[in-house]
Amino acid sequence: MVFDSCEAALVGSLFINPEQLEDEPVLSVRPDDFEDEVLGQVFGEILHRHHAGEAIDPVLILSDFKEQRDWTTIVQCGSKVNALEYAKRILDDSSRRKYRTQLYAMSQEICDDMSPATIQEEIRKLLSVETRTEDVSITSALKALQEYQKLSASGKTVLPTGYKKLDELIGGFSPGRLYILAGRPATGKTTLAFNMLLHISVPTLLVSLELSQHETVGKLIGIQNRRPLADVLSRPEPEEGQFLNEMKLRISSFSKTLDDIHSLLNAEDRLLVIDQFSFLKIPGFKGGPFEEYAEIVHGLKNMARDRQVPVMLLAQLNRDKAKREDPPKLSDLKNTGALEEDADVVFLLDSEEALPTELKHTLSVNVAKNRQGPTGIVKFDFYGRTGVIS
Repeated sequence: MVFDSCEAALVGSLFINPEQLEDEPVLSVRPDDFEDEVLGQVFGEILHRHHAGEAIDPVLILSDFKEQRDWTTIVQCGSKVNALEYAKRILDDSSRRKYRTQLYAMSQEICDDMSPATIQEEIRKLLSVETRTEDVSITSALKALQEYQKLSASGKTVLPTGYKKLDELIGGFSPGRLYILAGRPATGKTTLAFNMLLHISVPTLLVSLELSQHETVGKLIGIQNRRPLADVLSRPEPEEGQFLNEMKLRISSFSKTLDDIHSLLNAEDRLLVIDQFSFLKIPGFKGGPFEEYAEIVHGLKNMARDRQVPVMLLAQLNRDKAKREDPPKLSDLKNTGALEEDADVVFLLDSEEALPTELKHTLSVNVAKNRQGPTGIVKFDFYGRTGVIS
């Protein structure tokens, strides 16, 4: 009998180290998430004995299953530390099977007179439905705090921005929080975000809707190598972009809906950057632009919390700021008040115009909102030709 490798490995891992049952995402796995029904039953028995405080003994458990299987192989293929990775794969595979089943059933119900917009909306609703059983006890909340503290102590929670003066204000990028980076056109929003990406260098999903993929990569290479974008695009240097592979950066130039972005996020991603807000849409949305933008912001905030990843959203300031000489303020955020309301941190950029002969000018970053800390203004040197901000 051939086993699903991850399903067998998870069961074997729990025989070796049952304490892994207490960690996410193993906690989220249920017997019906297994494609192999017998392995699902074995997993269910392990859960039952664990909750009852009984020993997780492979001999006692497997002796109840009469089906001829190579149980020894299962026990031997386990790992003391990798159960979390096996659980992630099992949950992903389970979700895919459920979606396939639901989409197939729905395809059988599509009538010839249904409009494409109606079909698209029904699919969107189907994919957005999630059922979850939540433990709301104080014991669960304290456990969540302990897990966060453990991760924090090992440096796996907060990401430094790459700029010490900013980190002193906001503490870095934290999982589950929404960060707004806003400014008028050409003030340096994309450039600052790209500088941060290069400093952080962690698995990241970059949704770059203003620039094409080749322009995005070219700009990152230009900043890293202190070369103007036009020079990078016209005069390639061999191997100069190899550092991007070490960043584990993935770039999308077409994901304009929350569903698309949600589907692209991986469990390994530690940061999501979206450039920029005004390009995002909700297909078939019935309300006005203000309501649509508010729904998008709410959706991004929920995505940050559900996926436990920092989300950095680039946004525009309205035209009123261009008519004034004073620094930008929160009310200058364009399109919707939800940006100000839902954001955990808001950066407002103000760039002093440089003369054509000047090599650098000053970029002011106003931390205008910080839900868990102080606000303040930080100034940087902005080298406009190469995009380096220091």
